[in-house]
Amino acid sequence: RIEESTMSAAADGDVVLVHGDNDDVKVAASQAQDDQQQQQQQQQQQQQQSAVEQLSAEDRATMKKIKELFDMFDREGSGSVMKEEVATMMRALNAYPSEQQLVVDVLPSIMTDEDTEMVAWEAFGPYMLGVLKQGKFEPDGARVLMEAFRVLDEDGKGYLEEEELKALMVSNDYGFRQKELENMIAFARNGSDEHINYEDYILRSTT
Repeated sequence: RIEESTMSAAADGDVVLVHGDNDDVKVAASQAQDDQQQQQQQQQQQQQQSAVEQLSAEDRATMKKIKELFDMFDREGSGSVMKEEVATMMRALNAYPSEQQLVVDVLPSIMTDEDTEMVAWEAFGPYMLGVLKQGKFEPDGARVLMEAFRVLDEDGKGYLEEEELKALMVSNDYGFRQKELENMIAFARNGSDEHINYEDYILRSTT
């Protein structure tokens, strides 16, 4: 094996000259890189903890709720989620941006790196807290929903068929994914048959 001189990054970010065997050089460089990444992660955690401590008790409780949901989607524990999951997470937190709002407003605000398809907790957490505090993307109120359902219920039956509700959900501009649609239908049915009592649905979804 050939002796050589090469450069590797030390844990403190300085560049040091390493003399020696190729394999030894690679190990030293890899260890230095790991140490630097670990140091950066520790600094980020300390900054996050400091930021959380400055929040009010109510905001800390909200952030805890947001973080618990985020962790459910962060299956690998990497501190980030796929951008495609953002709409689902926001709807689970009772925020309903349209597809256009998601593309034009939400994603550009939380995706600082255009080269990745991932959204980091450091960006999503504070952004989502602001959304909830400002009441952005709130769903329609009970009165508006009741009027909309009554327009669809032309015969005044007091309920809709499952297929009618599905058609409504896929025809609006919220861009529901198939899994979200299935979950919403299951919630709306509430264990009943194909009929969906929309008064009961509105009561449970707005309280």
